[in-house]
Amino acid sequence: MKKNYLSLVFVLLCYSISFGQVKIAEVNFEVPGGYTTNIAEFTNGTNDCFIRTDGSDITSEEFTNIQGTYYFAAEDIDSDGTNTLPLTLNLDDIDIAGYENLQFRVHIAEDDEGTNQDWDNSDYVHFNYDIDNSGTFTNLLWIENDGSAPDSAPFIDTDFDETGDGAEITDSFNQYSQTIVGTGDLMDIEIEFSLDGDEVDIAIDNIEIWGTYIANTGTTTWDGTAWNPVIPDINTSAIIDGPYDTGFNGNIDANDLTINLGNTLRVADNSYINIKNEITTNGDIIVETDGSVVQKNDASVNATTGTVTLQKETSMLTSSLDYTYWSSPVSDETIESVFAVVPVNRRFYFDANNFEDIQAEVGNTGVYNPGQDDIDDNANAWQLATGAMTPGVGYAATPGLPGPFGFPEQQVFIFEGTLNNGLIQPAIVNNSGGVYNDWNFIGNPYPSAIDAYKFFSTNAGIVDALYLWSQASPLDPNNPGNQGFNFSTDDYAVLSASGVNVAGGSGDIPDNYIPSGQGFFIEALGGTNVTFNNAMRDTGNNTQFFRNTNISSNDRDVLWLNLTSDNGVFNQIAVAHLTSASDSNDGSFYDVKRNASALSYARIYSQIQNTDGEFVIQGRSKSSLNIDEIISLGFNNSIDSPTIFTISIAQFEGAFHTNNDIYLVDNLLNTIHNLKESDYSFTSEVGVFNDRFDVVFNAQVLSIDDNTIDNNQLIISELNNGNVKFSINANYQIESVEIIDLIGRTIYNLKGEYSTEIYNLDNLNKSAYIARVTLSNGQVITKKAIKRL
Repeated sequence: MKKNYLSLVFVLLCYSISFGQVKIAEVNFEVPGGYTTNIAEFTNGTNDCFIRTDGSDITSEEFTNIQGTYYFAAEDIDSDGTNTLPLTLNLDDIDIAGYENLQFRVHIAEDDEGTNQDWDNSDYVHFNYDIDNSGTFTNLLWIENDGSAPDSAPFIDTDFDETGDGAEITDSFNQYSQTIVGTGDLMDIEIEFSLDGDEVDIAIDNIEIWGTYIANTGTTTWDGTAWNPVIPDINTSAIIDGPYDTGFNGNIDANDLTINLGNTLRVADNSYINIKNEITTNGDIIVETDGSVVQKNDASVNATTGTVTLQKETSMLTSSLDYTYWSSPVSDETIESVFAVVPVNRRFYFDANNFEDIQAEVGNTGVYNPGQDDIDDNANAWQLATGAMTPGVGYAATPGLPGPFGFPEQQVFIFEGTLNNGLIQPAIVNNSGGVYNDWNFIGNPYPSAIDAYKFFSTNAGIVDALYLWSQASPLDPNNPGNQGFNFSTDDYAVLSASGVNVAGGSGDIPDNYIPSGQGFFIEALGGTNVTFNNAMRDTGNNTQFFRNTNISSNDRDVLWLNLTSDNGVFNQIAVAHLTSASDSNDGSFYDVKRNASALSYARIYSQIQNTDGEFVIQGRSKSSLNIDEIISLGFNNSIDSPTIFTISIAQFEGAFHTNNDIYLVDNLLNTIHNLKESDYSFTSEVGVFNDRFDVVFNAQVLSIDDNTIDNNQLIISELNNGNVKFSINANYQIESVEIIDLIGRTIYNLKGEYSTEIYNLDNLNKSAYIARVTLSNGQVITKKAIKRL
């Protein structure tokens, strides 16, 4: 039974949009997110599917004129009766405030088989919309068969009578446009798919909402105590003619904003001003660290004869050498002004033209081999910064002198100038030809947060991941780098286009927003510029500033693991099972490698078969996630002092991880540990152990036979004169006993024949050790013991 909608007959427009329209919102499917589905996306690898795809996992479908690389495809989605139709894809809370003459645009294709296209009367795809959560969806664009017979082609249904009578949908992606009647603040788009016959398919791409700006509907003035004559909205001109504080007086939405001479507007933390057009500052604007200034019109030009000040507070600084990565949210600002308290030799920009990486240094020894280590070979990429700060460019600086109480402390840096607005396209360098990673240092150029999903979507094919400096580790001479002492690149947090992010040194997993003033590194995959625009800007989400979700939960299961130690090690990895990923290497969109220079201390990483490199984020196919899944983890350790390492669950997401235990297999010690019950601690020798750990979900993965012995049945007793007794159930014999110290070194490797063995261990110091006992049935039991005598 189909839903009943308010039917409005629209004329289908196939010509270009009218003059003056601007794109309000877009979902182009080039990156995950921007939409939700009512079930988890799926594909059987041939024809049955409901999934964002590049076509590789729906091999029976053929389309032409594909827009970009990815699109959304659906075919026979009842999956033999397992899904209740219709399935839905939703675009929720599209911001349409301040726009009129709204128009919907979408590219649609269907695998055209000529004489037999299999669309029956019950098959349909319906696009509908609702403005301001009215509870009633309005018909927008419907696709049906023509009603002449079963197994016919799909057509546009121009009068919404459940019979296709308009243009035929072919295997070439063509754009269709439809008028949206009405205005408001937020709009939802619902797409219903009801396809239940063999080879009944549809594909959609580049969903766009366009509109024109509503003209100014009047003017209102703040006199210091109240708005007169009305509280402004996004279509009203607003004038500040008295002191205004958004923390006390409320956020401001306005068509344009003027601050009169002698008056001050303060944008407080966790508040915003949202202005459709220009901001004219004859008085003063003060924007606090977590305050947001958002503008809609890319073409608007701000004018400043007064003073605009943005205060940006660092994360906690622990020394005068800690770095913060910056980007200026205003124009007309200089390095010398912002960083006046910073020594002139501690202010930097990154010249990507100078970056070259054809040699890999061995540690920090000055010895090089051919290869890549993500460190500039000539040590000339970092250059001293002077003069004007360029919008969209990243800068690095240490703090100035500490306050009266010394470090640790947070410091405030002041940016003054005209608020940046509109299209900003900093140049990037992409010239290595794939020999090495083309690193570029850029930053958010706006006085508001930007949505990372929209940033990645706009820059698809150019940027797949952001690297945010989140310094926590101290300088160390063993860290690779161009200096005698270097920070650890393990401290970079990673924010990926797949929507799966991992923490850096601070331990905070980044959200999907980049705050104002934040600089970050990217690896350029192509192009000569990165694009920022107003569509990315957000009125909130401006609080997670790094010093140093747009993805449906139906479509991913993610496990984040931490490695820590008793001497300060911290790094995090994520393994994400995603509908659009595979178990192979999908490139940096899904599979993000650890920075090659992160070779110090100790780290865990995931691995991909037949692929070199350590992955800090690995995407795997959601279809492969089951109770028998095995995720291979490696471990690399360069710490030669006694160290206890711990692997723990940082967090997890998705029904599978919620409903199943998560076990860590230690292949060296032949043990299995439930990470949901407690963290796992271990020791290690120095070295690379690519096959030491596995993550599994089946507790029997290590079972040797049905006669395995509980660890508690191995009894270790310390006797007199340095003797230690090992005893086990009389039905088995002890074949060997390995004594391992807390840094993983084997001290003794002893042979056995009986169920009880006594060894003289008088030469052992009083300390804790690990006993690894191999039994006659092949089982290995590992126990920690302390020598006290």
